[in-house]
Amino acid sequence: MGAGGAAPPVKGHDVMILVGSSILLVTFILHTWVDPVEISGSENWSKVFEMSEGDDFSIEVETGELNLVIMTPDGLTINEWAIDGDYTYTADQDGAHTFTLTNSDDSSSMESVAKFSYTVSRSLPISFLLYPIGALILGFGIWKKKYNEEEIVDAVLED
Repeated sequence: MGAGGAAPPVKGHDVMILVGSSILLVTFILHTWVDPVEISGSENWSKVFEMSEGDDFSIEVETGELNLVIMTPDGLTINEWAIDGDYTYTADQDGAHTFTLTNSDDSSSMESVAKFSYTVSRSLPISFLLYPIGALILGFGIWKKKYNEEEIVDAVLED
């Protein structure tokens, strides 16, 4: 330690328990955390997603109406006007898809606000592989801790 103190070494099973539980927690947060997006007036929102064939891009409009422009990898433009509920686009080819959303209310006033949430559902959910990996690391750390319990002996050695 920096101040001349001593700290016992961290056991491997404790590190595995910490890493496994951290992977599980972070994966759960990443899969469940959804922040709604607000578009005011004449603002637009644009994102590029690398999608495979069969992946879904879903929009849930909470307030207002949205205009959607999708640019596919081959340059095709798909326009959807006045979306006011749920909308799902399924990719029919691999590549970068550009999604641009604008408020369908053309007025430049800041009073017209459209609020929506979006998700991208993969046909091959690789991100869900983190759950079993985290569970395996956590389980192995708990197992190792349970079966490798060593009795700590505190003793003072005298000359």
